[in-house]
Amino acid sequence: MSVLVKDPMDGHYKLFIKGADSTIEERLDPDANDAEMLKHARIFATNASKMGLRTLYIAMKLIDEKQVQEFFEKIEEAENCIQ
Repeated sequence: MSVLVKDPMDGHYKLFIKGADSTIEERLDPDANDAEMLKHARIFATNASKMGLRTLYIAMKLIDEKQVQEFFEKIEEAENCIQ
């Protein structure tokens, strides 16, 4: 599941996603992440799972204005096809 927001503090568009640890991890940019932090997140998720708890990862990506406009154009095109 994803949500696109425009941060009122800095004006940047941010795409937030949530999902299962394996699903989110496979989508992460390995060059943009802290390996030590991911190691701790995996350990936490594993321990929580062993206790019967469900976990979700949340990630965020900055989206540039051009990508946002292209997305909205595709949405508008899809809406027009429905009508």
